[in-house]
This record gives sequence, structure tokens and C-alpha cells, in this order.
Amino acid sequence: MQQRYFISSLPLDVEGIARVIRGHWRVEAMPGCLDVLFGEDACRVLDKTAVFNLNILRKLVLSVRRLLEVNCRGIHSLVKKRFVVGCDPITYLAQILTL
Repeated sequence: MQQRYFISSLPLDVEGIARVIRGHWRVEAMPGCLDVLFGEDACRVLDKTAVFNLNILRKLVLSVRRLLEVNCRGIHSLVKKRFVVGCDPITYLAQILTL
């Protein structure tokens, strides 16, 4: 078992502190998802405006993909959801547009 100690000015509310920590790691996890799903680190676009716009579109797609319910056996991986929706996008188009 591993113990960690943190110094904080937050009030001693375990549920509140846990919510803050989870929120922080959710933000930290997004760049990893963007790199794994879209290969963002390998992107060779040089124009700053295009890079900014692509980043916004990738985050939008990532958010939509997380909300999308794919009706296949136990698909939880975002990469697998991307593959399934990419193979038959017409089937999921109505669901995507209603999100």
C-alpha cells in the first residue's frame, strides 16, 4: 500500500478534495488521448491558426465520441469506437447530430 501526503489550503472535505484531484487528472489525461487517437504530436501543420483550429476540432470530436453510445459488444475504448463509427458513419449520424 502506498501513502501520499499533500499540502493544501482546501478545507478538510474528503469528497471535495477527491473531486478537485479527479478534475485535475481529467485535464491532464486529454493531451494523452489526443495524441493516441489523432497523432497530435506527429502533426506537421506549421500555421499557428490552423494548429489552433485543428486542436479545437480534435477536442470537439473527442467530446462527441465520449458521449456516443456504440452498440457493439463491450466497446469502451475510444480507438475502437472511432473504428466502428468510421466503418459505418451513416448508422451513427443521427445519434451524433442529436448530442
